[in-house]
Amino acid sequence: MRGIKVTGWGISVPDKVVTNDDLSARLDTSDAWITERTGIRERHVGGTTSEMAIEAGRRALERAGVDAGEIEMVVLATTTPDALVPGTACTVQAALGTTGGAMDLNAACSGFVYGLVVASGLIATGAGRTLLIGADALSRITDWDDRKMAVLVGDGGGAVVLEPVDGPGDLLSWNLNADGSLRHLLTCDHGGYLAMDGKEVFRRAVRVVVESAQRALGLRLKSYILLPTWGEPPFYSLLVESGDLGDDGICDRFADRLEEELQAQNVEYTSKRETLRLAPVRIRRIPDGSWGEFQKRRLAKSGGTVEQYKQPHLIPDLAEISSFRLLDADSVASSGSA
Repeated sequence: MRGIKVTGWGISVPDKVVTNDDLSARLDTSDAWITERTGIRERHVGGTTSEMAIEAGRRALERAGVDAGEIEMVVLATTTPDALVPGTACTVQAALGTTGGAMDLNAACSGFVYGLVVASGLIATGAGRTLLIGADALSRITDWDDRKMAVLVGDGGGAVVLEPVDGPGDLLSWNLNADGSLRHLLTCDHGGYLAMDGKEVFRRAVRVVVESAQRALGLRLKSYILLPTWGEPPFYSLLVESGDLGDDGICDRFADRLEEELQAQNVEYTSKRETLRLAPVRIRRIPDGSWGEFQKRRLAKSGGTVEQYKQPHLIPDLAEISSFRLLDADSVASSGSA
């Protein structure tokens, strides 16, 4: 199966800059208020979606060293097309001189991610070089008297040239989801302005992004145990059900990530025998469906004295989706590797 490789990229933003101080002069807000809540200090506004998409696309082609005539498909992710018909991707195609197909894709804030998956699918089924662009002129659908939205939006475009490669390429995995029942949280009617329940969007987005990343990587952990293991040399055993981490490649990457976190936090674990510090992490798989029995056996063998305590801070990226336990190796020496 063919994958994709990013060979060029480019961006485009309008020249006009609107700072937080500019907004403070006309809205009940301040630079400190905006920065503290959003991290934004300024935004670029002006121009049309096609203008920004064309410039970003041109820069991506130049960086890739690819002639426009070698592009077989243009995918433009946008919520603010120049017109309903024709698609703005056709305007971009004409300006750049590409051939083949051209299509708009509207998935709002997720547009570029959706576009990347769509482009990857096209390439996997035979398409050649593809130009993927994300561009929006959100300032055109923003009520600049609405403090909740005005501080958040700006205009700009980004583009990448994608080329076919043998094997998985740069896109290793993906997961797309939508919940149409929540469409009222972020809306914009034809001829209207953006309206958003910001707190609720943020609350739900944080949760679903973690869940989506977990599904894309095959990380389906509900619980796991990190067991300090003294050997030659000492190491940590990561105990998981066999199916939880998917294939061995993902399993190894997860172990590497956990090891990085342990080292970054300078974790030290001391038993009656010695200190385990900055040790590597090795995977130990438990047969599928036997996690509960495994825990019962370990507790029974320790006489019910195994000290279990949650330490989600060791793995901040997974704190919301995993139960983390660090077990005393002396108490579970009979586990087979301690």
